[in-house]
Amino acid sequence: RKRLVCWRLISFSSFRPVVRYISSSGPLAEYDKLVKKGTIQEDPYQKKALEHLEKLFENLKDYHPSSLPIQKKTSWWERIGFGKISVPVVPREHLKGIYLYGDVGCGKTFLMDLFFSAVTIPLKRRCHFHSFMIDVHKRIHKWRQEKPSDEYDPLPPLAKAISSEATLLCFDEFQVTDVADAMILQKLFRGMFESGTVVVTTSNRPPDDLYQGGIQRDSFLPFIDLMKEENIVHCIDSGVDYRTKGIRSTNYLTPLDSSTNEKLEDKFVELTKGKPAQADSLQVQGRTIRIPRAAEGVAFFDFEDLCAKPLGAADFQELSQRFHSVIIRGIPQMTLAQRTEARRFIILLDELYQHKVKLYCSAEARADDLFVGDPNDGSIQFDAELRDCLGSSFKPSLSLFTGDEEVFMFRRAVSRLQEMQSIAYNSQPYS
Repeated sequence: RKRLVCWRLISFSSFRPVVRYISSSGPLAEYDKLVKKGTIQEDPYQKKALEHLEKLFENLKDYHPSSLPIQKKTSWWERIGFGKISVPVVPREHLKGIYLYGDVGCGKTFLMDLFFSAVTIPLKRRCHFHSFMIDVHKRIHKWRQEKPSDEYDPLPPLAKAISSEATLLCFDEFQVTDVADAMILQKLFRGMFESGTVVVTTSNRPPDDLYQGGIQRDSFLPFIDLMKEENIVHCIDSGVDYRTKGIRSTNYLTPLDSSTNEKLEDKFVELTKGKPAQADSLQVQGRTIRIPRAAEGVAFFDFEDLCAKPLGAADFQELSQRFHSVIIRGIPQMTLAQRTEARRFIILLDELYQHKVKLYCSAEARADDLFVGDPNDGSIQFDAELRDCLGSSFKPSLSLFTGDEEVFMFRRAVSRLQEMQSIAYNSQPYS
């Protein structure tokens, strides 16, 4: 069933009404339902982005990637015994993906998830971009161990393999900070696009700002051109951070003292139903992650256990897949001296957030005061242009980071920490 939305006059010489439809099962309809229920408030910037997603949703219904086998599509008229009636399919060159970007908390991920849930094609995949690249590097490593003697480039067969697994790929938090990723993306994504994969992406940055200041960025620029060519680029610039809204839970405790320690211990007993806790460990790519205490899907760490050791995204991903709740005691207010620990903490938050892991922690300061720098250290000061970009609410003197990418990582981490304290986040099922 479809619902009539509007008529549009094409020209004065030819009065031909053009009708735009909204599917009763599409992302726009789901958004309207949530607004009607009072679950969310209507945002005109989000509705504008949803128009692009709705159109792609409709096009994907009759989309068959040109390089993949096309199953014969028949009309209902033909299926009941009447003559053949051709049903059009959408050719590859007419179906672009969507690149949504905007400031933290403006609803990019929420909109993409509405779209992803509504799409009914069987071959679809939704993942955090960082997790996708971890998988890519694992598969490249495996290919090199098993490759035929006459093959030297893993990217063309990998692109085809990924495309055979997913006609639609939805990436959350698209950002490029690693030179190893930057150098392979153009060839990998071109192969995926040529095989018919459609990509929907969320990012804090417009395509032209990806990998700013990165090593060998000139070699990365063709990938930017490719993304703009293959995607509709749309900015959601509402200026509202919805993650900071809503009722707060008591998951984030300050300051660091005996009282907060006692509350965390009580929370561990509550979550584990008083079951005895034991030390545990995880094996990740030959590394061992030590878990001081764990029981009933709950792990208890000190900050140093996770962020003062050489752990990375793959380790935190495994941790998030193993435990539905994580308790972290003693998060310090991080200065330039803890820059490495701060980066690890941000990556850890990304993985916990993606898997909807419940986080309970004690910290030295509020979330928006966690990352501080020495005001006397000129290396952490921002120029006027960057200050303007970040907005008047951001306080440059409190930033630990110097580069543009790090600034966005910092702001996203603070926003996510605040959202992870909300009742809404903690009501979501572990994934």
